[in-house]
Amino acid sequence: MNHFAYQRQHSKLIFYANYFGLLLIFFTMGCLHKSNKKPFFFLFPGFEMEDSIPSSPPTSTVAAVVPAVQWNSSETSYVSANTGAVNYQDITWSSNVSGDYTLRLNATSCTDGTVLAQGPVVKSTSMTHRIQADDGVNPLTMGSNRMFVCIHKSQSQTLLAKKEFEIVRDETPPSSLTFTPGTGVYGSAVPNIAISCSDLGGSGCYKIAYRTGGSDPGIAADGTPDANSVLYTNSFSVPDAATTAVKAIAVDVAGNVGSVSSASTYTVNTAHPNVTINSISTLYLKAIAGSSTLKFLSNMAGTFSIRKNSTNCTNGTVLLSGPIAANTLKTTTLTSTMFSPDGNYTVHVCVAASVTGNIGYTTYTITKDSVLPTITSITPTPGTMNLSVNQRYFTFKFSKDMDVNYQTTAKPGIYYFTDPTLVGVSGFSLLGAKGEWLDARTYRADLKSKLPELFLFELSVIQFRDIAGNSASGAGALRYGTAANPDPIRISDTGQTDCSDAAGNTLADCSNSGQDGETTGAFSGLQFPAPIHASYPNDIVSFDTRTGLAWKTCLEGFTWTGATCVLVCPQDQRWDGTACISVTGYPYKTWTESWKECSALNAENSGNGFAGKTTWRLPYISEYYSILNYGGATGDDAIPEAYFPGLLRNNYQRYWTGTLTAHINATTVTGTMLSLSNGPVDPTNSTTYYSAGAWAISVFGGVTQPGPNKTKYISDYTFLSYNYTSQCVAD
Repeated sequence: MNHFAYQRQHSKLIFYANYFGLLLIFFTMGCLHKSNKKPFFFLFPGFEMEDSIPSSPPTSTVAAVVPAVQWNSSETSYVSANTGAVNYQDITWSSNVSGDYTLRLNATSCTDGTVLAQGPVVKSTSMTHRIQADDGVNPLTMGSNRMFVCIHKSQSQTLLAKKEFEIVRDETPPSSLTFTPGTGVYGSAVPNIAISCSDLGGSGCYKIAYRTGGSDPGIAADGTPDANSVLYTNSFSVPDAATTAVKAIAVDVAGNVGSVSSASTYTVNTAHPNVTINSISTLYLKAIAGSSTLKFLSNMAGTFSIRKNSTNCTNGTVLLSGPIAANTLKTTTLTSTMFSPDGNYTVHVCVAASVTGNIGYTTYTITKDSVLPTITSITPTPGTMNLSVNQRYFTFKFSKDMDVNYQTTAKPGIYYFTDPTLVGVSGFSLLGAKGEWLDARTYRADLKSKLPELFLFELSVIQFRDIAGNSASGAGALRYGTAANPDPIRISDTGQTDCSDAAGNTLADCSNSGQDGETTGAFSGLQFPAPIHASYPNDIVSFDTRTGLAWKTCLEGFTWTGATCVLVCPQDQRWDGTACISVTGYPYKTWTESWKECSALNAENSGNGFAGKTTWRLPYISEYYSILNYGGATGDDAIPEAYFPGLLRNNYQRYWTGTLTAHINATTVTGTMLSLSNGPVDPTNSTTYYSAGAWAISVFGGVTQPGPNKTKYISDYTFLSYNYTSQCVAD
């Protein structure tokens, strides 16, 4: 039996007992009255009588009053300590009897819990108490708080009546808002949108406000929406032929305002779309990582799908799909993996209108080609040794039509020269080289100038692809070895006038000695520095009329002043066309950098070459014999100053040549030459080539010296380090 039922039963028992006692008093008073004694009265609990006792018995029975609490508030109320929420509840009550009261928190009866308020209560007097979620002294616990108002007799504290009620503390805002139906594209009808709320704090959702257009709605703790929001009462619709974003916000009964929901977006349209293709990057797809970018437009919003093997956009295989906005360029990518096997495919580009689902489409044809092109022949044949230095062309033939317009930052064709004898040294490209397509299946690389002699090298071939974008296979690194320069050497008078015997004694006559002094009158054909092409008057060369070779007067990194050559940038810096940049050692450089710089001259003047020549290279050691002069008095004039003014000659500088195949003594770090005229011991065997070093000419005395390591610009000799640089010559 609950407490309230028990109280009612107890009140009935008291009433019957009092009634029986009252009858007994009446009989007693009658007897006393007959005995002429003054009667006396008893006041029973639960009864009230007038202050004065009548001299004669009352004429009517006194009515019984059952003590009770008159409740004027909700049985359950909700509060929250959150700012702006319902922070308190006022409860109002009265009692039909006078006495003392207590207001108890978290009680199970009128004898436990925390007393929040107490004092006298006057019959039928309204009492009001403010119960706060957190008063700083006795905060309510989260969730349900059981409370009692208890009425006691003033002196004996006997319980007369009580009232139990509940205050729920809820500080958890509504957790989620659900739109039904939710975000989507609607083609059959304009949706009617319902919004529901979920609250986990205990008080339950109270009111919901929403707003269209994408801006946030607002709602007060009492459920009043802000001026820009609408109080949700029933489902509502959104406009046709438009995209509408709806956001909502809710408040619970405790006044906790939740967060604004994410926008639920409704795209509605009823028209048929008109689909137009803007561009297609390629109509061919290659085997690996092939892709085609398709850009198209629809005049109406909706859902697009790209299909193959379709007839009306309701069948076939869907390759791509998604939403599309009106008059906004849509970019999609089709990949080669979407099409199998190879062949031609009709592609449908479909758009379903937002509202009705009416379909518009256009079509085009795409080709899947997974056959990799192969190089069917290479001229000269890879592996050729004793290759002529005049082999400036390398020709490649392919198994199918190639993409002749393909261009990347790395030019198709011969890209890397690699020296296989130098382990760990990366390859390099020649800026002056040029490639061209002779037809759709034939590509020719033109090195422009002669190759270095006695040189073992590998070519790396890259960046060829067919129309579909499939890269060519079957090339790899192509190894070759060059022979010695076959052109006759026209030796000039070296300036020597005397001859010596084996002991070093000067001979009286040089006749039949075979020495330089025997040769007289064959003077060098070098001319003084001057331009040789009218279109390039600033390109100065020293032309040799005997050999037909054009020698660049100034070293790379130097400029002609009109009388001599001077450095453009300070030591260890190089001019890059706009500024001096840091390059350690420059203008001294490795053999590799020297070859690259000479080759780069072929690309100058918009591809017409420095001084109008496109055959620039490193001079062979034999070609130096046509200009060297050993008759000078200073010792550093072997390369004549008169024809090469400003040439570096102050510190025994050495000048690289295009002649390689030097054997290096690991102990003395000196080089020897196997055969200057014939090259390697066996020019058909790549293992007999050794091109880690290259020959150089010393400006002091014109001595020929092997540079042991062509990857360095300074020698490793312990006695004296020599700096290396280079001249350039054109045929």
